[in-house]
Amino acid sequence: VEGDVQVLRPADEDGKQEWEEALVNLPIQQGFRLATGRGRAEIEFESGATARIAENTVVEFTELALLDGGRITRLRLVQGTATFYANLSREDTFTVATPQLEVSIPDDARFRVDSTEESSTVAGYVSGTGTDAVPSDGTLLIGNTAGGYSVGNITAGTGITVTNGNGTIAIAAGGLQAQPYG
Repeated sequence: VEGDVQVLRPADEDGKQEWEEALVNLPIQQGFRLATGRGRAEIEFESGATARIAENTVVEFTELALLDGGRITRLRLVQGTATFYANLSREDTFTVATPQLEVSIPDDARFRVDSTEESSTVAGYVSGTGTDAVPSDGTLLIGNTAGGYSVGNITAGTGITVTNGNGTIAIAAGGLQAQPYG
């Protein structure tokens, strides 16, 4: 925690909630909200994943749970910018939602999410894919139910546009943009 960082705990029995200063090493629990003004915060999760929260950002911790030996982490980036690092075990799940999109990572990833009321952008790098297939222009590595990855194409559908650029693929739907980086 550095600078102006506030936490909002779930409502008490009387329905009261108040923002309070977030302290270093504050244990974050399901239902908490974290907001930065002119400050930044770093959160370390039980899975070993890390979230770095930039200035002027609001994050909700919607689900922090254990299920069948796996750690479930579900966050909602209400507004602002956050960078996430994760090296998950096979049973773990890590998901970040915004008002426009949801990002779920398979295992080892580093990605940044920017969110406003109108749009969201994802920039990410995923490694540890277990494949030596190399995507070419207009293709991505896509996870499959067998637990592996293959090179695949993204096809536009109704209301969706796909734009291939030099080293990028932009996907848009009503203000939504997701773009790989690396």
